[in-house]
Amino acid sequence: MKRIAILLTFIISQVNLVWANDPIPGPLKAPVEHAVTGKHVSKKQWMENLQNTLPNILCEDNQHFMACFSTTKKECLAYNKLFVQACLNNVALALPAELNAEEASHWGAVMGKCTFDLYEKFMQAKKSKKPECNLPAKAKTDK
Repeated sequence: MKRIAILLTFIISQVNLVWANDPIPGPLKAPVEHAVTGKHVSKKQWMENLQNTLPNILCEDNQHFMACFSTTKKECLAYNKLFVQACLNNVALALPAELNAEEASHWGAVMGKCTFDLYEKFMQAKKSKKPECNLPAKAKTDK
């Protein structure tokens, strides 16, 4: 599993993914409130909370991954745990030592979008052809 997370971290660094400026399709919201219980939360605590929370949110029955991919909840969780770890590896150095609510919200959105993009990319073969599952194509932007 660690090898896969390392490989995904490398892929993220090489691929131009769309990040937090674009909303995640569907009813999903970044797990901000789950991570910030006081005024600030430590980077370590926030990362651990995200690793434990985000895959479960993404794999709920009413979410895009379960509705639009031919997958089991177990498979969805397994892949998303890897994708969350890969995304965390990619942003860990940029995270502040402590996050306030606004920072947790921003980085939660970045992590949700990163994980969503990886799942879409690597699980494409299992994606449904239903119209509601087709996301609008986004124009690539150079930053």
